[in-house]
Amino acid sequence: MSIRSFPVPKRKEIMTYLKSLDLKSGDIVFRESDTRGPFGLPFSKIAGKLSNSEYSHASLLYVAGAELYLLEINDAGTVKLRFIDWLDLCVGGRFSIYRYKELTPELEIKLHNKISEYFERDQDYDFDYSNPDQLYCTESTMQIYLECGVEIIKPELIKDIIGKPGKFIAFKIGNGLIKQLTGKGFDLKTPIYFAGNKTQGIMSSDKLECILSQNPYL
Repeated sequence: MSIRSFPVPKRKEIMTYLKSLDLKSGDIVFRESDTRGPFGLPFSKIAGKLSNSEYSHASLLYVAGAELYLLEINDAGTVKLRFIDWLDLCVGGRFSIYRYKELTPELEIKLHNKISEYFERDQDYDFDYSNPDQLYCTESTMQIYLECGVEIIKPELIKDIIGKPGKFIAFKIGNGLIKQLTGKGFDLKTPIYFAGNKTQGIMSSDKLECILSQNPYL
């Protein structure tokens, strides 16, 4: 659903700026999301807070000529979006861009081709991180790198990510409620990828460098 974070003239101004950064296929773009779970629960916001993540969503950049696209795997499935349209989904307008430090022209081609393959694969979204035939957003970014021979960071168990007792208790209560209402829930021993911050999660990897730390047009 379009959130329309920016008016059209501003979006075009942002795109002119982004194209000046010489972005590459495989660059990782983080943003705030508003994915909803069962009964309209703000799943993305809850997940972000529980995992101390600055952002709740990750996508991979796909450069095709002069156009910038993003591979999105979200509650709508697998989506190919022009960056200018993706800005409408960027809650609050906040996003950051990271790049694999050892990106070579050869690896960029591999990533480009693998992302194109994922567009054709059209996998469904994995809501509870348990279906091996489905993917969630941050998992898709790391999986594509893995399939290109690069491990950026290892996933962590949900129970280890939540950490603090207060958050753990809140998670257990919420997870129990979801299981009771829907028959599904999250296994604390499931390893997952998450956006994180400077000290944990994907954004903490020493294999990445920050290309854009914050949307400068906010």
